Amino acid sequence: MKQLKKSMTICLLVLVVLGNTLVVSATNTEDILQPYQNKLNEINEKLGTSYKLASEDELNAIDSSMSMLTEFITNMNLDEFENYIMELHNNSEFEEPVDCREIPDIMPLADESYQIYIYEGVHYFYLKSKTVTVNNVVYYNSYVAAGSGVSGSHYPYYESYNNDYSISSDSRKMEVTYYCTKYLSEFVTDAKKYTIKHTYTAGED
Repeated sequence: MKQLKKSMTICLLVLVVLGNTLVVSATNTEDILQPYQNKLNEINEKLGTSYKLASEDELNAIDSSMSMLTEFITNMNLDEFENYIMELHNNSEFEEPVDCREIPDIMPLADESYQIYIYEGVHYFYLKSKTVTVNNVVYYNSYVAAGSGVSGSHYPYYESYNNDYSISSDSRKMEVTYYCTKYLSEFVTDAKKYTIKHTYTAGED
């Protein structure tokens, strides 16, 4: 009985230590990054922007991690970090998007459509839908999916985390609203949430 009580006491101590370690680890990460976030706040105040270090959810969305962010950011001193942010800012504007186009060669079936809306020359939003053709006129039959795509590690870009859509009364057009996070780099995002709308036309090349 004494041995059992001793074992239970040891287990409880281990759990307490592990729990405290996790809390300390999280706190240490926040403490380590705080000077950089303070510097970023100063830059935001000067530029009128809302840049921030990427959250854990935002990092997970692009297969990155908080440990990778911490290692990358803390390899810079504050002056280097400011230069890094200013470089991201100076390259944060997008080129004019290109109108959507349909890519027939990747449609698995005749009534399935995949349309894209290109921006920055390499990144894009997409719409997957089903269409029907009546008297040589293509109409939307149903919405399948929509989202965003990126090419390599070219920044900045929009990452769509949700979307809405509406189909016109004649079923010829579909407006998709993409709700996005703007990534300036793998580790820096804009706190402002972006809404990008685009209207696709059924059967448009």
